[in-house]
Amino acid sequence: MTMGSEQRRERDRQEMRDTILRAAIKLFAEESFEKVTMRRIAEAIDYTPGTLYWYFKDKDEIVFALHQRGFEMLFARQQPVMAIADPVERLRTLAEIYIDFALENPQYYDLMFINSATGRCIERDEGSWRAGEAAFGVLKETCRQVIAAGRMRGTDDPEVAAYACWAAVHGIASLRIRNRCGMLPEQDRDRILREAATLYTQLTRPAPDSP
Repeated sequence: MTMGSEQRRERDRQEMRDTILRAAIKLFAEESFEKVTMRRIAEAIDYTPGTLYWYFKDKDEIVFALHQRGFEMLFARQQPVMAIADPVERLRTLAEIYIDFALENPQYYDLMFINSATGRCIERDEGSWRAGEAAFGVLKETCRQVIAAGRMRGTDDPEVAAYACWAAVHGIASLRIRNRCGMLPEQDRDRILREAATLYTQLTRPAPDSP
């Protein structure tokens, strides 16, 4: 089937957006978010700054698009884990995935969870955080199942349990991303992070038929 002109325009538009986003994330990693301007992004792809404004209103909107893409990447990693029958084991695996994602994608992680610009975009466009809500929903559903199995200590509210789990693992990842782990032996840092991220799951109750 021949692609219509409208489909072609949409494809070209999406390709241009992807080109801008790839250039932006590379520059943010090399030069920091604060220093990179719309003009600098345009120069990196040999376009005029005015061209960027056909696709993104401002730099905050570029950051938010990258933030959304990061959550889509994280959500995709979470999906296979939902096949794990034991919710406590699934909770532990989700923590490992989260840490691995942060270590492998520090610039995306910063935009998703640390950079204040993304927060401004979320406030400006209510209901725009669907990708983030989907990723959090995976964690909340897992905590709900842990509670339903009678294996969660301290709360029977899945929202509270999910937020506490996320906050604990986020703190561990953020300390590593922002280079605040100097007190740990360098050769052991990533191992310590991963083990610390799953430590809280040991506070859950064992399965009823466990010894």
